[in-house]
Amino acid sequence: MERDPKQIITREWVENELRFYNTADIKYLTVNLFSLGLVLGLLIYLALLLGWSVTASLWLKIVPTCLLGGVYLIIMGSLLAQLIEHLMERRALKKGNFDVVVRQVQYKTEKLDHRYAARHHHLRLEEYLVFDQFGAIKVDHDEYSRTSAGDEFYMVVYYLPKPKVRLRYSKRSYQYRED
Repeated sequence: MERDPKQIITREWVENELRFYNTADIKYLTVNLFSLGLVLGLLIYLALLLGWSVTASLWLKIVPTCLLGGVYLIIMGSLLAQLIEHLMERRALKKGNFDVVVRQVQYKTEKLDHRYAARHHHLRLEEYLVFDQFGAIKVDHDEYSRTSAGDEFYMVVYYLPKPKVRLRYSKRSYQYRED
């Protein structure tokens, strides 16, 4: 029986993949930042307009204003921080500041993720592969079940303030060639 050939990856191919995902992430965050900012800003404005015109107490005007403003700043700040991180990655990508390194899976682990949404509590089992230098990296169930401790991966890493893995490829399925 013939064995399936490994897919060949090169630095140029990896760079194109990084560029594609980085552009998609930046577009996604920009649209979310703009639309969410517009909608939240409008809702906060309407809520404050209604609150300031209805209530007479100064405290009933200040407290909701601060709470709504805080929620707005937290959400927008989070999206803005993610956008800045992706822009830093874009800058590193343009300079070619990424590496493809080989790392071995130390062990596999599972963690319970608690999610609260709309009065519902969801428990979800998240699966991780743990690497020596990069720590735990969340993976999907297929990759988790196909991988065992000791397997090697090609890790595509940005060295920003600290190393960050953006892509990974199993050595079972891929072969990296410096061209």
